[in-house]
Amino acid sequence: MVNRIVIAVIFSLSLCLVPISASAVTQQDRGLFVSPSRQGVKANVGGEATGKITIYNYYTKPLHVDLAVKEFTAAGETYKYTFKQPIENWITLSIPGDGIDLQKDQQTTIPFVVNVPKDATPGDHYFAIFVSADMSGKGFRQTAQVVSLIYVQAGGGKIIRSATIESANIHPVVFTPTLDYSFNVKNTGNVHFDAYFYARLENQLGKYPVVGANQVVLAKTTRRVTGDVPMPLLPGIYKMTYGYTNYERSPINTRSATIFYIPPWFIVAIVLTILVIVWVIQRRKKSESV
Repeated sequence: MVNRIVIAVIFSLSLCLVPISASAVTQQDRGLFVSPSRQGVKANVGGEATGKITIYNYYTKPLHVDLAVKEFTAAGETYKYTFKQPIENWITLSIPGDGIDLQKDQQTTIPFVVNVPKDATPGDHYFAIFVSADMSGKGFRQTAQVVSLIYVQAGGGKIIRSATIESANIHPVVFTPTLDYSFNVKNTGNVHFDAYFYARLENQLGKYPVVGANQVVLAKTTRRVTGDVPMPLLPGIYKMTYGYTNYERSPINTRSATIFYIPPWFIVAIVLTILVIVWVIQRRKKSESV
């Protein structure tokens, strides 16, 4: 028997944080889905709040779906997510203890209640609702698993929003058509923030198009942001501005670096020019010697 484990984990992270809707699912995307992929919930310490997730069965047959709640953290600059059993029961799902049954092409909405303990630390606390189903068939085993992330912000205390840019890696001299860059964003606050992380070149002739992506930085973590900027056609000295714009409060945090750009065609042109000059000099010397 062939063992095959299919894990389709839907994070809103690096990568894409767009919730999945029923209309977005096609015949080629059949399987188990959950929406939203991420949501924020706010409640004061000692208080409660509510939320919900929707589960879609687009598999070819009925599924028995199990749900579980775990805590998660993002470790290191590369944001490796780790999950563990919650120490306290913050999130209660409104489902039977043995899960739910979904017919083919059926969807269901699962409410949940968030109870924030009275002794909770103000700020973000991160949880995940795991949705899994056995899709095994004849001759193989297959398990599908999707995740909805829950960002619980515990209020009733001081909420700190603060971040810095540090440890940039940008080459000052560039010979290639694109410039790879990276920089670290350290969230020194106690709540996460969404931002557009970008880079842009400019010189005396003007500014070039912005390149970037939306990402989230969790509380008290450092995230490495990477990207590449297409270099212009002409050689020269350029200024690269990089950083982020936080849409929640619209602050802009940027740094800059000076880039010396020498494109490959320019190097070839210089070499050919030198060869032509040498050839002309040699021709003149031969003509003078005749």
